[in-house]
Amino acid sequence: MTRVYRIAELVKPAGKISRSALYAHAAAGRIVLRKVGGVTVVTESEWRKYIEGEPLIHKAASAA
Repeated sequence: MTRVYRIAELVKPAGKISRSALYAHAAAGRIVLRKVGGVTVVTESEWRKYIEGEPLIHKAASAA
């Protein structure tokens, strides 16, 4: 069975992304949201695709 996340599980204060940003990304086609029984959800595979498509943040190597 596919794991799904409710929007509330992914948005702040969980620390991942704001609700409005998540809906903006959905409107831009970067992530697919689904309605299940009146609840908006994101499948685990869709969430992984979205996260993997985000830019990486590289920390500079310390010159110690």
